[in-house]
Amino acid sequence: MRIALHHNLPTGGGKRALYERVARLVKDHTVDLFRFDSTAEEFMDLTQLVHGVYTFRANLPGSTGYNFPAKLIVLQRIRNASQKMAEAINKGRYDLAFVNNCRHIKCPMLLRYLKIPSVLYCEEPLRRFYEPIPLASASFREKLDRSITAANLLLKKVDATNARSATTILTNSRYTRESIYRAYGVWATVNSPGIDVERFRPLGMPKHNKVLSVGRIHPYKGHEFVVVALGHVSEKIRPELVIAFDQGEPAQQQALIELGKRNGVRVTCCSVSPSEMPRLYNEAKLTLFANIFEPLGLGPLESMACGTPVVGVREAGIRETVLHGVTGLLTERDPEEFARSVQLLLTDGALLRTLGERGPEHIQKHWTWERSCAQLVDYMRILLESQSRRAI
Repeated sequence: MRIALHHNLPTGGGKRALYERVARLVKDHTVDLFRFDSTAEEFMDLTQLVHGVYTFRANLPGSTGYNFPAKLIVLQRIRNASQKMAEAINKGRYDLAFVNNCRHIKCPMLLRYLKIPSVLYCEEPLRRFYEPIPLASASFREKLDRSITAANLLLKKVDATNARSATTILTNSRYTRESIYRAYGVWATVNSPGIDVERFRPLGMPKHNKVLSVGRIHPYKGHEFVVVALGHVSEKIRPELVIAFDQGEPAQQQALIELGKRNGVRVTCCSVSPSEMPRLYNEAKLTLFANIFEPLGLGPLESMACGTPVVGVREAGIRETVLHGVTGLLTERDPEEFARSVQLLLTDGALLRTLGERGPEHIQKHWTWERSCAQLVDYMRILLESQSRRAI
């Protein structure tokens, strides 16, 4: 197949997952990247993988913050650049377009202007329009943003129209499939991600009295909950909490450290590269996952692949990744119940080892990138075959 690829993703799990998909697609298919001039590629650089790179001037900022006029300008720039990009793709004799999320409007505007079949991989809807932000820990500006009705209505409409313009939508979990239907009225197909089991594997390293919480520093990631929960673990065995993130302001980091002091928990915040993560998972006794309605979450999968059990809140995507009592433990969003599960595994060495040993087997059986990408290609071929039948 000849595939036109487009994304405008920030750093994080979505970009890492796209990198893994493209690394495998280019082995058997021609993949050309169509991007904006402001699309960041320093993190997991796709330009080093694809066959061709076509850049379109959009001059987009990293963020528009809470400036509504700036959002309008950005939308117009995205529209203009997307129209030119679609024109080039439509003339390029591609079989299909593989479109991924945009940091500004989630579902890219490119979808509206394509005349060839399109596959949108939607990691999640634009959650700020469909879910309440955790206001207890939100900043004043985040609360204010929720009150700007005109801006939200416009962006919500643009995002939904873009999503409905895709020929087909793929997503990462059954939970996200339901969220997409509630948001856009469209049924997506689940194409779960995978894990690079050559990188994420048991390394035979000694475990330290540390637990790990992974993800950018934001209320949705649940780091505050983890800190408070660890404060309920017996002081005699209470572990250090390492928060590994790719995005986080110094003030946010300091707030978590201070929260730890008030709860008797030693908190270390560290910005890490993807290459460092296997070591961190292997050194930790547990990975703690308290993200609020996370669509899937690569962290628990990576942790299990490294032989480190997960304690998580029984919500959203983690219910599809962690097997309760087999590769980890799941609890309600209650700090004391969460702490009891952490304490159980820290004091029961046999159970900790058993859960850890089952993790890599579970990942290799159900969550490899080879399996995920073979399924992705199958879905692309099914789409093309259905389009061919309709053309007859």
